[in-house]
Amino acid sequence: MLFKTDNENYEIIIIKKNNKNTYIRVKEDLKIYITTNKFARDKDIEKLIIANYDSIKDCLEKMKRKKQKNDKNIQFLSFLLSHLLYLIMITTCPLTL
Repeated sequence: MLFKTDNENYEIIIIKKNNKNTYIRVKEDLKIYITTNKFARDKDIEKLIIANYDSIKDCLEKMKRKKQKNDKNIQFLSFLLSHLLYLIMITTCPLTL
């Protein structure tokens, strides 16, 4: 099943197990996980998705921002690490002419 918003498609993964309630989660891989009772009908799940369209869309946007922030942090850390390694290399292995 796919969730369509702003010309983007997101995969919906439905997990049926012995739950009393239905839970909707958006994880860092930008997939929507729906955990529900094993007797829940697909038609009811679709109604739930439609009823919570705006909330799911907001969660996707928050997760995108979080992922972008994490990517920037990783880039910055790799930049720092490369410069640190360069400084260590220069100080421990001086050039001899």
